[in-house]
Amino acid sequence: MEKNLNFLDRNEFNYSPSKEVVEALKNFDINKLCFYTRIYDEGKKSILSVFLSELYDIDETQVLLGYGGEDILKQQYNIFIILNGIANNPTGYCMSVAEWQSAVDVPKEATKDETKNAILIADVAYLDYSGEKEECREFFKVFGGLPKNILDVCAYTLSKVFTMYCQRMGAMIGISSDKDVIKEYVDINQ
Repeated sequence: MEKNLNFLDRNEFNYSPSKEVVEALKNFDINKLCFYTRIYDEGKKSILSVFLSELYDIDETQVLLGYGGEDILKQQYNIFIILNGIANNPTGYCMSVAEWQSAVDVPKEATKDETKNAILIADVAYLDYSGEKEECREFFKVFGGLPKNILDVCAYTLSKVFTMYCQRMGAMIGISSDKDVIKEYVDINQ
């Protein structure tokens, strides 16, 4: 028995559009497809950047648009990324070492130009609830030998790790291949 499958990842759709779509297309204003030049002539980037600036009550020039995360990373000179891959609440999911490596490879690629910097925050609040002591710390190896323009900061809370609830205490551990980066990190945080 042959099944009629739709492969949505291949932009295939074997059925006609719904009646609502057909009706919307009949009444569609073709001028709406030509908004880009009009909005650009007004000194704005796009209708999306205008919408986001109004939504968040910020200046439209603060909105950076791109065709994906990697494109936006390439446009930035200072990148800040938070990775929450250890016994992630509420799912309990833990990233594998290979997944951590893949996550770290993104800013490594984006900061090949040494004028760019990245700060990776590894949120390890639930580290001691994520498995065997040695095994659950294997991912730390991916932070070794990173270029000097990438600083990793491991952040955790003492309330979870040391069961010091209500103490509202935490720690940040800076990891870098460059002593000057660590010195700057320490100086800024004292």
